[in-house]
Amino acid sequence: MALADIYDALRSKRVYKPEKSHLETCKMIIESAGSHFDPEIIKVFKNIHHYFEDYFINLSGDS
Repeated sequence: MALADIYDALRSKRVYKPEKSHLETCKMIIESAGSHFDPEIIKVFKNIHHYFEDYFINLSGDS
């Protein structure tokens, strides 16, 4: 759940920061393997990250 929360936080525009693209967000998450996220979780994320983008776009109404 933490990975999904971080993905959403990075992709979403906030008053204090602009949103990041899917590619920027994925890069940041993948780079955190072994520090913030278990490397095994990151292996799975690398295979399914496109679903995160699809869900984010569908839920936020952005394109």
